[in-house]
Amino acid sequence: MNKIFTPIIISFLLFSCNDCKNAAENNDLTKSKILDKVKTLAVTKYSYIIDSGKYVKGGMISKLKSHYDEKGMEVDVNVYNKDEYLTNKFQTSNNDKGQKLESKDFKPDGSLGRKIAYKYDNSGNMTEINLYTASDSLVYKGEKKYDNQCNEIEYNEYESTGKLTKRATYKYDEKRNGIEVNYYSPDGSIINKYTRKYDSKNNMIELLMYNNSNTLLSKSLYKYDDKGNNVEAKRYHADGSLSNQSFFKYEYDKNSNWIKMIEYNTENIPVRLEERMIEYY
Repeated sequence: MNKIFTPIIISFLLFSCNDCKNAAENNDLTKSKILDKVKTLAVTKYSYIIDSGKYVKGGMISKLKSHYDEKGMEVDVNVYNKDEYLTNKFQTSNNDKGQKLESKDFKPDGSLGRKIAYKYDNSGNMTEINLYTASDSLVYKGEKKYDNQCNEIEYNEYESTGKLTKRATYKYDEKRNGIEVNYYSPDGSIINKYTRKYDSKNNMIELLMYNNSNTLLSKSLYKYDDKGNNVEAKRYHADGSLSNQSFFKYEYDKNSNWIKMIEYNTENIPVRLEERMIEYY
């Protein structure tokens, strides 16, 4: 599978509870906590190096540039490697309701790699995701089920032969925040479970991971700034000892969208830099 599809398909296994909302309230920009009408968004990641005893901005790790329509829906993404060489171009067509209809993954030479087709029910919930090769051969199909509040409660993924390969179920709180997800193997046995807790602003502040015996494996805690961006993340082992810790500092533009983010480790050493170039309508 082409790398560009990996995070996209994984995203379908995450909580989805807002399909019934108006597209203007639930577009790709709002899902990413990006304010105002954005035309293009370029995110470049850099490492840090030591120069004359100081940590300074190092070489580029990767770059991703997205274009959005006036409804806030992503229409194409260009992915570049550390040498600024285009590795993938991803295009999506949307309808007037702000629903994704088809996504295509193009290779650097412009030839089609793979594509995804989406289907919806009468409530606007995405119910089916079909991944095809460039020659229209089905690779696999994902099916989503919802409750009467339009919360996604089940996801099943099948091979082209119809054989079940993945299954996940979801639970929510009264604010429609996803509080539990269970992953299953094709034979129905549970693989692992995640539970989540949220603050009054619906920011996830706790994530617990369990194994197939419902034994706690890890605990992660998160803190946020007044704009809802993560400023601290701590992960603990099952015995309560600290596994790792990260801190994040941001710089914002006049529209309150962050344009620079630095990640620090436990020793307060910068380890990653992300810069965002935002073009507004």
